[in-house]
Amino acid sequence: MSLKTTIRIAYISGGFPLWALYVANEKGFFKNAGFTCEFTQSATSNAQMIGLQQGQYDIGLQLPDHIVRATANGHPMRIIAAQSHPPDVGLIVDHGIQNLAQLRNQRIAVDGANTGYSILLKKLLLSAGLTLEDYELIEVGGTKERLDYMKSGQVTACLLNPPFDQELIQLGYIKLTSTVQAFPEYPGPVVAAMDSWINQNRSTALDFQKAWQESWEWLIDPLNTLPAIEIAIQHLNATEMSAQNTLKNIQKKGAPGISLKGITQVIDMVLASQDQRPKPEELLFR
Repeated sequence: MSLKTTIRIAYISGGFPLWALYVANEKGFFKNAGFTCEFTQSATSNAQMIGLQQGQYDIGLQLPDHIVRATANGHPMRIIAAQSHPPDVGLIVDHGIQNLAQLRNQRIAVDGANTGYSILLKKLLLSAGLTLEDYELIEVGGTKERLDYMKSGQVTACLLNPPFDQELIQLGYIKLTSTVQAFPEYPGPVVAAMDSWINQNRSTALDFQKAWQESWEWLIDPLNTLPAIEIAIQHLNATEMSAQNTLKNIQKKGAPGISLKGITQVIDMVLASQDQRPKPEELLFR
């Protein structure tokens, strides 16, 4: 059994979903578990998946539909932990757009056109009568790139994580809806790895899992409010006010978790038309 002293972690976008990651690193939970971590922003979910499959990264932080799809396509993965609560990803639109139907013939910036929250966006637009031929999804990449595309007028709408959506709202853009508002039961992002890596590094994966849990326990403890906000300001590009408000909400919810019911919903969403479907319990590392 191989024990890695450095874990290579890939993430896609910044923002509050990375809070526990930086807490674990800054407060020494990773170090106390016997390893260090290298962080890489993979920019897109597809690039991260390729990197995980090719051994460029050990652990990836992304939405669970990628884990479901990879496993169904012969690249089995398992979820180590919940990365964060489901973020209230906003559908931000130009001030001239008042409803979903008005996104007909418009360009929308997303991370990946067939992955992540784009799956939910398509379902949402379909509920407004818009098919795939009625709009164009532009694969831009991370949060900053989508933000820049909106500011430059290259797209009419985009999906943005908090607190970055507030920057556009303050500039006069409109938050038409959000993922939590439209899909309240859908799970948030997860921490996952290839089965092959976990099988070769089970002790390291268990140590990581424990350090991750300790990080969340520290984050939701009211006694750590001030240093937690400092970490958010330093690493998440957050304002003090947005960090305070988000942390209060996190402390009310407690640490996030992964349920079989939530994973089943992801499987149903991603593989609705496929007979070969992974079992929810097969996707969880325990």
